Amino acid sequence: MLHFFYDNCPGKIVLYEPSLENIKYTLTRVLLINELRDERIYLATTMSELNKILDELMDTRHNIYLTANEFYQNKYCDDIKLIQTKINSYKLTTYKKGENLKLNIGPGHWVYKDWRTMDCYRNADFEIDLRDFDKFDIEDNCIEKAFSSHCFEHITDEDIQKVFDELYRTMKKGAILRFSCPDAEKAINAYKNNDINWFSWLKQAPIHEMLLNVFVSYEKFAGGPIASKDEVDEKLNTLTIDDFIKWCVSLKDTTRPYIAHTNGIYFEKMQNMLKKSGFTNITKSDYMKSKDEELRDEHFDKYPEISLYVECEK
Repeated sequence: MLHFFYDNCPGKIVLYEPSLENIKYTLTRVLLINELRDERIYLATTMSELNKILDELMDTRHNIYLTANEFYQNKYCDDIKLIQTKINSYKLTTYKKGENLKLNIGPGHWVYKDWRTMDCYRNADFEIDLRDFDKFDIEDNCIEKAFSSHCFEHITDEDIQKVFDELYRTMKKGAILRFSCPDAEKAINAYKNNDINWFSWLKQAPIHEMLLNVFVSYEKFAGGPIASKDEVDEKLNTLTIDDFIKWCVSLKDTTRPYIAHTNGIYFEKMQNMLKKSGFTNITKSDYMKSKDEELRDEHFDKYPEISLYVECEK
């Protein structure tokens, strides 16, 4: 377990063991004694030391996760309960209508200090299915900043427009909205240039099928709709980008148990929709290049090779 976290966790690692001898023995056995020099690893042998470390990590805006193998769960049951209580104390209290907030839309099970989440998953601060809603349960002019990563490609243009309208209503004057999605123009250019590597994040298939899969996808790694290469090329050559995306979406199999992507996002379309909602200063941004310092943090932007990044203000 220690090797796994050291090799795969880019963040901080905190080892809690009341017995210093047990720590030395364990680290020597798993050949991690040299790694103790790594600034990512913290050691705590008392609850007071552990609390101090947790406070320091939360002050620097780290997510904190607790894990223990079965042996430690049994041996330190009471300590683990106290640790979990400490971690839970960092979580935000229940949202009160009218309070200021920072909102992440469609993040799944993402957690970040001082941020609220909106998603159809349980335990989101605002549990909303963006494919079927009337309005946000948020008062006017409350949101200080809003963010979304790879969410809007999962809903229709009509629903995206509703989201933008509701964000405009609920955001403060001057508040920033930043979002990213797979870039339809990058996808089409990659297809035209036969850049098969660009599509490496999808189920591997002939490149024309992977292009369709950008705009329509089913359950994880199940691919998307099927059409011949000749038909894809003919549509690309004769249709506008907007009509090409609509044609791709028209191919989706609505009997599938799950439909993930159901749209194609490109800057001009987003720009027009944001303007319609009232947003200004609409710009195409780059990976981790937000005008807002907090939104340049590693917890936000993802997938730089395939993404379109857009920012605007109310």
